[in-house]
Amino acid sequence: MNKTGDIAAVRAVIEKYIQGSGTGNAGLLKSIFHQDAVMMGAMGDELMEGTPAPFFKMVEDSPPLSDSGDAYHAEIVDIQIFGKAAIATLVEDGFFGMSFVDSFHLLNVGKGKWLITSKVFNRD
Repeated sequence: MNKTGDIAAVRAVIEKYIQGSGTGNAGLLKSIFHQDAVMMGAMGDELMEGTPAPFFKMVEDSPPLSDSGDAYHAEIVDIQIFGKAAIATLVEDGFFGMSFVDSFHLLNVGKGKWLITSKVFNRD
């Protein structure tokens, strides 16, 4: 795949992340994360470290943002490709009343399939 195609493929993964987060589709979210993915970040002064499993559970157990009437908005602000590795940055507003900046690391695991291997986030 060429760099333009890789950028489009990574964008599609992050768009699935936005869709899964907004609609409460934990299955969709699980499908775009590598099985050994890690997730770490800051919720104010509290640091969170581990896997994305608690995030999947929260999304699964909460009413979908699309049904809440809250204005969830997410924008991909950067994508960088480094061969088979990529970094994508997402800005989210209205995620259960919070705003985040997320940085995703992705890996091309073969045949043009990109998966999220890590997410680092900060609640603004």
